[in-house]
Amino acid sequence: CETVQNLINQLHTAWSAPLRIVVALSLLTLQVGWAAIAGMLVIILSIPLQRTLMGKMTAKVREAQKCTDERVRLSDEAFGNMQVVKLYAWEDSFRGATMVARKAELGKLYSFLNIRAVSNFLIGAIPIMVSMVTFLAWAAIYQKDMTPDVAFTTISLLSVLTFPLLMLPNVINNIAQATVALSRINELMVAEEMQAYVDDGEEGEVAMQDCTFSWGGENGFALRRIDFVLEPGTLTAVVGRTGSGKSSLLSAVLGDMPLGQGSMRLCRKSPVAYVPQEAYIFNATVRDNITFGEPYDEERFSRVVTCACLSRDLELLAAGALTEIGDKGVNLSGGQKQRVSIARALYHSHSSVFLFDDPLSALDAKVAREVHENAFLGMLKGKTRVLVTNR
Repeated sequence: CETVQNLINQLHTAWSAPLRIVVALSLLTLQVGWAAIAGMLVIILSIPLQRTLMGKMTAKVREAQKCTDERVRLSDEAFGNMQVVKLYAWEDSFRGATMVARKAELGKLYSFLNIRAVSNFLIGAIPIMVSMVTFLAWAAIYQKDMTPDVAFTTISLLSVLTFPLLMLPNVINNIAQATVALSRINELMVAEEMQAYVDDGEEGEVAMQDCTFSWGGENGFALRRIDFVLEPGTLTAVVGRTGSGKSSLLSAVLGDMPLGQGSMRLCRKSPVAYVPQEAYIFNATVRDNITFGEPYDEERFSRVVTCACLSRDLELLAAGALTEIGDKGVNLSGGQKQRVSIARALYHSHSSVFLFDDPLSALDAKVAREVHENAFLGMLKGKTRVLVTNR
């Protein structure tokens, strides 16, 4: 984190500046006596004010970062779904929502900069005020002229005070920002670990016994009293209306949904292939997206491409399977992305359990029927398959 790095670069200033101030004030006391106490009082009185300003800056930085998170989230959502935004002419809606978040962010940053400006002004004025008060106190206490040796030595000691006092605003500002950054990092690092709850079972078996899963604790969405056994090699369809928890059930099988009670069995020695609702496509070739780290096998690759009905699509692409795909599959249609995701699962045929989360939703009826017959009923015959669908 850049903020923390900036603070680390100034750590020596953080401890040396107060030390230099104390040493300079001690020597100043030996030089001008009680008159130095007046200068010390100026510094002491400025400390609570600086602490108050630092607290306000920390609060404003934390509020600004929350607004920044919201703005970045809206921007990422717009750019990540630009085709849909353009198709439905939602540009003005997203622009309006983003500008509202940006104005809120700028408002917090404006308040922070105003407070920091006041802090910088005070720190810059303190050395002048200390010098002025010290000389006035000398004249009031000793009622005599200050000799040149005392005057120039006092000015030198006061100049020694200037550098640490001028550096303190930057240090205080970085401490305020680093405190917020470290608190956010700490929240992530001390977050409750998700406990592994999947017991080892027979290869290809998926079993739940009186399981309750929930998102967000007791008040969140929950799947209650789930009890079933999927025998190895079977095809199971999960059908239900939107929002009924079909995807959450697959998340529970994967071990991603917190378990409240019950037990679950799944073979840990064999990997699980998963096709999500929204296909994950990264910036690489079509072949790399399908092999996904596995060694390239031409025969197996050709077979999965045929089963996923991608042969015709690869013929239309300029470089075939070696065509570069943009990030998030921007140069592929929704159906093509979904079939690439299906082909990826088929290519990892050593998996014993295959989970499909509504994989046919972006396909037309004819292609969906072919994928179902060639892939789910054909190539994956003998594997445990769980198919979530609205059809």
